[in-house]
Parts: sequence; C-alpha cells; structure tokens
Amino acid sequence: METSGADARLIAFAGHAIRHAIDSAIHGAVFIPFLWWHDRIGWHVFRFLTTTTEAQTAVEAEVGARTKVRLLGPDVHACAFVHDGYTTIEGVRHDAAYCRVSLRNPPRGLVVVQPYELGERRGVAVGDLRIAESVESWLG
Repeated sequence: METSGADARLIAFAGHAIRHAIDSAIHGAVFIPFLWWHDRIGWHVFRFLTTTTEAQTAVEAEVGARTKVRLLGPDVHACAFVHDGYTTIEGVRHDAAYCRVSLRNPPRGLVVVQPYELGERRGVAVGDLRIAESVESWLG
C-alpha cells in the first residue's frame, strides 16, 4: 500500500490513541472502546459504557462513535475510534487494539492494528503497528 503525508499524520494519530489504549490494558480490567478527536479547542476523549459501566461491544460503540462525530460537526479535524479484538501473528493469537482513524483535510481514513499483551500495570505492545486497510474518512 502506498502511503502519503496524510497517511503519516493518520499513523501518528492512531499510534497516540493506541498507546493510550494499551496503557489501560491491565489484567482483570474491561477494555472500553473510545473516540478521540481534535478540534479548534484541543484533544477530547469519549468512552463508550453501558449503564452497568461495562464496555459496549465494538459494534455498538462504533455506531455511537459515528453518531458522535456527526454531532460534533465540522470543527473536528481528526478522530480515532479504538476498540479491542484479536489478530494472529505467526499462528499465535494476540489481543489487539484496532484504531479507525480519520482526517478531514484531506479526507482520508485508515484502520491501524497493534497487537498487545495485558500487563499488571499497563499493557505491552507486541511488534509494530500495521495498516490493516484504507477506509473512507468519517470526516469526509
């Protein structure tokens, strides 16, 4: 896949969001999907919880994240939606943070994946970030 300057910005933004997610990946804790966005004021985060404080499923949270981004309007320059899942590396299944990251200008989106291991105080990345796919920007 060919990358551009916009892709470099997306990857940097995704890396920052994923680092936040992995730092929260501790044994016995629930991975809570979140939306991270930047607007003219600065950086913001919104976590997707149910009424029982358990994390919503990734699908439910993604629907909520898309709705929230639309409601935030045109002041949002970039956003990242992060949820957990699994990926396989050389036949070994790993927990993974999935980040759908979008830019408004130029309108561009990527899904970036980072395998990780749970930790006692924070998670640990396994290997490198990888671009899973190019997708439509939520901000386009």
